Amino acid sequence: KSSLISKTLYPAIRNRLGKSVDILGEYDTIIGTEYISDIYYVSQKAIGKNSRSTPGTYTGAFDLIRELFADLSDAKKSKFTKEHFSSNSAKGQCEECKGAGESAIPMHFMPDIYITCNKCNGKRYKDSILNIKYKGYSISDLLDLEIGEVREIFKNEEEIFKILDMLCKVGLSYVKFGQSAASLSGGEAQRIKLGKELCNGKTKDTLYILDEPATGLHDNDIDKINYIIHELTQTGATVIAIEHNPMIIRQADYIIEMGPEGGEEGGYVLRQGWLRKNIV
Repeated sequence: KSSLISKTLYPAIRNRLGKSVDILGEYDTIIGTEYISDIYYVSQKAIGKNSRSTPGTYTGAFDLIRELFADLSDAKKSKFTKEHFSSNSAKGQCEECKGAGESAIPMHFMPDIYITCNKCNGKRYKDSILNIKYKGYSISDLLDLEIGEVREIFKNEEEIFKILDMLCKVGLSYVKFGQSAASLSGGEAQRIKLGKELCNGKTKDTLYILDEPATGLHDNDIDKINYIIHELTQTGATVIAIEHNPMIIRQADYIIEMGPEGGEEGGYVLRQGWLRKNIV
């Protein structure tokens, strides 16, 4: 299933849309691509390209918060800009740990040990930056709060609230706003990606491919996946889910079962009160 979709269908449609592809699988013909304006393959791979990527930076919410901090009167008096509130910038980051909040102790033949930075105590920023506060919270305080808590702080800031509220709706209210992307599970990373897409609102005539979104998730989290799929389709998108989980399969408008014994791994779906196999 995954190979057919990821190595044939996905690159074929990307190719039709004029996008670059690495490998294009063999096929006879694909019809209906004229109804697709864009395509996304949403896997459970980690978000971001470096260890400092977080839910806040990936979704763009942190950029908006940095702009808000730079616009505060105390920040203007100190001539701080948006860049000062980035832990990646030398203008505001702790000089000792370079904004990481921790320092590495090389162990040579063993993995490095990380300890809290002695200078900033894990706050990541210079003291002058930490003195700038919004509703009593410094920029560092916000990074250590859960997404649900940060949402309440910015409930009157429409753009910021919209992003954080969507992350909560897809079941990520418990995740730290500044949590390292490397520590997120595959399911959490996938939901962050989908939450970001829903916030962008560019879903009409878009095809989303979800690669086994239920893997490793509790039933309550699968409800959140079903919510995302419903929201995407309601706003004009089409979703293809490579999946075994009956809770997701039973939501489908069309079911395609593959293999010598199609349906052996979860193809029994509930339809009109009866359990039966739907084989296309």
